[in-house]
Amino acid sequence: MCRSGHAPRDRSGFSTLWLILTLPIFLTLFAFVFEMGHMWVARVELENGLESAALAAVRSWAESGSSDTYLPRQVGAAYAANNTVRSYPLVLGLNHDPAAGPDNPNQNLTCTATVYSPVGAVSPEGNLIFGAILTDDPNCPLTFNAGIRPSCGQSYVEIGGSGGTEYAVRAQAVMEVPSPICRLFGLAMPAYRITAFTIAAYSCAERRPRLVRVDQYICPGP
Repeated sequence: MCRSGHAPRDRSGFSTLWLILTLPIFLTLFAFVFEMGHMWVARVELENGLESAALAAVRSWAESGSSDTYLPRQVGAAYAANNTVRSYPLVLGLNHDPAAGPDNPNQNLTCTATVYSPVGAVSPEGNLIFGAILTDDPNCPLTFNAGIRPSCGQSYVEIGGSGGTEYAVRAQAVMEVPSPICRLFGLAMPAYRITAFTIAAYSCAERRPRLVRVDQYICPGP
C-alpha cells in the first residue's frame, strides 16, 4: 500500500497557522491579567501607605494635647513618604488651614482629595482629614465627623443623646499609576486612577491608635 508523504507537512502547516492565529489572543490575555495584577498591587500598596499615615497622625495629634493639627499632619505625611506605590513615592498634602475658624476646629482645608500624578509632578491636596469619632447615634454607632473637636477628657453632647469622642484621622488619596505595558511599548494611554481611604482612631482608654470602619462620614466643607 502506498502512503502519502504530505500528511506530516500538512499537520506542521496547520500547527503553524494555529499558532499565528492564537498568539495575539494569548498575548492580549496575558497583558490583561498582568495589568489587573499591577492595579491590584498598586491599590494594596496605596492602602498600606494610607494606613501608616493615619495611624501615625492620629497618635501624634492625640498625645500632643494641642488643638493645632499642623505637626500631626507633617508626621502623617512623613510616614506616607516612607511607602511607595509601584516604585513611585507616596506623597500626601497636609490639607492644613491655618486660618480656620470655630466652624472648622480641626483646620481641614478641604474634604476632597485631588488627583496625585507622580509622573506629571501634580502635587496632591485634601489627603488628611482630622476629626472625631462619635458614638452617640444608635443608628450609626460609629460616626466620623470632621466638624467636631475631639477630646479624651470630655464628651460631646447633642440633642437626643450623648456619647464620647475619640481623635480620628481619615487618610484618602486618588493616585495615577501608569500602565507598565504602555510604558514598555511607548503607547500613549491615560494612567490608571487608584482610589483608597482609611480611618484611624485613637483609643483614649488604651492609649493606642487603631484602624476603624465607620457607619457614617461627615465632613462639612468643600
